[in-house]
Parts: sequence; structure tokens; C-alpha cells
Amino acid sequence: MDRAAPFLRAAAATSVVLAVLLAVRLGLDRRAGERAATQTGGGTICFEVVGASADPGLRCVARPSADEAAPLAPCRTPAARARLELLARRCDWRGRRLVLAPARAGGPCVPRLEPLPAALRVALGVPLDPDTVTRAELEALPGVGVGTARSIVETRERLGASFRWDAVPGVGSRRAARLAPLLRRGPAVPPECVGPH
Repeated sequence: MDRAAPFLRAAAATSVVLAVLLAVRLGLDRRAGERAATQTGGGTICFEVVGASADPGLRCVARPSADEAAPLAPCRTPAARARLELLARRCDWRGRRLVLAPARAGGPCVPRLEPLPAALRVALGVPLDPDTVTRAELEALPGVGVGTARSIVETRERLGASFRWDAVPGVGSRRAARLAPLLRRGPAVPPECVGPH
């Protein structure tokens, strides 16, 4: 009789319980975000905070504000606060990562927005830009493997602005219909939203 079997069964049962609890928690958080969005009349905006924050991690809110970042030193300066307020007023935080860190080692904190990793964007329902998406990011999409991602990128490079899904080898009309909402061009990003200034 294998002595590790009871331990493995206990570990598997614990993993299942934790997964269920996490799913319940995410469902409750999502419902709370949807209620907040419904009350304010807008959509829920999900973004991630990393760096010098009192509460880093993923957030979903009706409208981001500078207070959402809860900055700590070295980001608790008038310049960092002003930059956060500018980002909150002018920039779309949806599917972005708010980085609270110095632009260079030892320098002052310059809050900046960066795109979230593709897999997290897809999980949050934030479309990827078909003009800039990389092959590795395409592989994060459901039903897209290495070969299909390579075909999409090669076809996009070959056709440029006249890119069409039906021109991609191996992508039929059904798969194209599933991918279209996940790959959508967004509005142009204002220059102040793409990095430190």
C-alpha cells in the first residue's frame, strides 16, 4: 500500500475546496463590481496596482480615482499625487497595470500605466489590439495554439491595414467569429497615458 496516497488525496481535496472558495470570492467581488457599475451607470473597470502601494493587486471599480492607488513612499509626494490625478482624469485604466515605482533606480516615483499581460486581459474580457498583439499574446486566446498564432501574425504582417480573418490559413468563419470580440482596435491612447513624463 502506498503511504503517500492518503496525503495526496488530502492535498487534492484541499485544493478543490480552495478553488471553490476562490471561485465564490471572485463571483462575489464581480457581483459587487457589477452593482457599483449599475448604480453609477457605467461599466466596471478592472486594473492592477503594483509597486509602492498599501494594497497592491487586481481591482474592479466603477470609476478609478487617485485614491485607488493608496500610494506609499516614495509615491507619497505632491508630484506623484498630481501625476496620479492626471492619470485618473484623462486615461482609461481598463486592462492596465498601474505601476507605482521610480522611473530609474533611486529616482522619484513616477506613476505610469502599462498594459496587463494578455492572459489576464482575456480573463477580464478586455480585448487585445489586433494591430499590436504579439504571437505569444495570441496564444493566450482560447482555441489559439502556436501554429494559429504564427499564421495570424504572418498574415497581419503581409496584409497590413487590409488584414482579414478569412485570409488567415486555418481560421474558419466560426473561429473568426469567436476571436473577433477578443481582438478589437481601441481608441488611440493619449501620450500622457503611456509612460512617465
